[in-house]
Amino acid sequence: MRIPPAELVRLLGPWRNAGSAVPTALANSLSGLILDGRLPVGTRLPAERIMADVLHISRASVVAALNQLRSRDLLSTRHGAGSLVRLPPHTALASVTAWTAAGGTPGAAHVHDEIDWSAATPPAASPAILRAYEQALTRLPFAGTGYSAAGLPELRTAIADRYTSSGLDTSPDQICVTAGAQQALSLLLEQAVQGRGRVLLETPTYPGFLDLLRARPAQLTCVPVEDTWSMSALTDGLRDPTVQLAYLMPRLHNPTSQTMSDEQQESVCEAAARSGALIILDDTLADLTEQGGSGPLATHRAARLVRVGSLSKTAWGGLRVGWVRSDRATAQLLARARTRVDLGTPVLEQLAATAVLAQYDDVLHSRRQQLHAAAARLTSALAERIPTLTVPSAPAGPSLWCRLPTGISSTAITAAAHHRGLRLTDVARFSPHNLLSSALRLPLDIPEHALATAVDRLALALDDCAHRSGGRRQSPRGGARR
Repeated sequence: MRIPPAELVRLLGPWRNAGSAVPTALANSLSGLILDGRLPVGTRLPAERIMADVLHISRASVVAALNQLRSRDLLSTRHGAGSLVRLPPHTALASVTAWTAAGGTPGAAHVHDEIDWSAATPPAASPAILRAYEQALTRLPFAGTGYSAAGLPELRTAIADRYTSSGLDTSPDQICVTAGAQQALSLLLEQAVQGRGRVLLETPTYPGFLDLLRARPAQLTCVPVEDTWSMSALTDGLRDPTVQLAYLMPRLHNPTSQTMSDEQQESVCEAAARSGALIILDDTLADLTEQGGSGPLATHRAARLVRVGSLSKTAWGGLRVGWVRSDRATAQLLARARTRVDLGTPVLEQLAATAVLAQYDDVLHSRRQQLHAAAARLTSALAERIPTLTVPSAPAGPSLWCRLPTGISSTAITAAAHHRGLRLTDVARFSPHNLLSSALRLPLDIPEHALATAVDRLALALDDCAHRSGGRRQSPRGGARR
């Protein structure tokens, strides 16, 4: 598969780094695309001369960058075939779940080479998930034909009841069940944005939504989210008559884990009441804190405001069930639109989701306790091993949004960690223009037995980056780490 030069330029975005030489900056950016899967294994890169032309750099710089990737075993070159993306055989994911000899129950995952520290979702082995699927199997014979574009009635009722109990009166016909939140976002984007319509979104934001936007010619209005939201940019954007769709995560924002204050939510409510845009509130993470599902926006009833939810972050990532809560007309429109893609979410998963929601308070309590304990372990390990990493003082959500030491970029640390046998997500993926460079996202859902090794590998990767940039990172004991 050959990637067109224009597509490579788009994926790279503003790849130059003032602190790095051009070949190194290009190599690190390409490495990030490869490790994130945006340049799949087997992809053929454009010829060196063409890359130099489209990137406006010298051919010598391109050659030097590609040589760096070859030295990292991320490119292979065959005569007549050009430069092909690859992954080193010794670092390919080779995780195998062991089964204990007695009873055949799942045991700890044995990671042979690489530790995958990129996913923020609970494992499947929780008792609640296993019970939910057992109950789903008993209900399967009574599930009818299996074609249900809007979702099974009992599942839509269970979802509607959750909204009603939180103060937002909802009926089952206001719910459209989807195959995960990603499909929900895709359907809403398709319905709301025409041609080169304008979309308002936060930055950083959920990369899945960015992937949907990249397939469209939409124009973007970005609202920065650092320690808090830029409220003037947000409210001005909602009042902009050219904005057709707004995508927001006001309650436990992904990836920063920020939550809007009640005062900020009130400002959004006021702007939403006068906005002509379709406003999506992504509540996928909202239930992970005690206060996450509350606030003025939780019960706001603006006609053009819809809510997206799923069970991927609270129950299990493999339970591919999401939903949209909207007015009745929009719910019917979405159900009709999804028949062009499929004829309904798999029935067994819908029945399992119904069983999960029947015990959802217990599931949430267990999940919150798990995240709280995991955050305590991780913050303690980072404080001891990597004191130069800035860690949030009050962790919330399924990951830590950390700040890297000065002079080290996310793309560089992602590449360096890969060489140390640690898979991270380059946080440039969370930016519409690949502009994020100083942050690091560390999911809490890493097996406890792998935590110490993962932190050690991260510390070594930071050392590698510091040495390349000419700096030195201080060890916990105060000496320079070489």
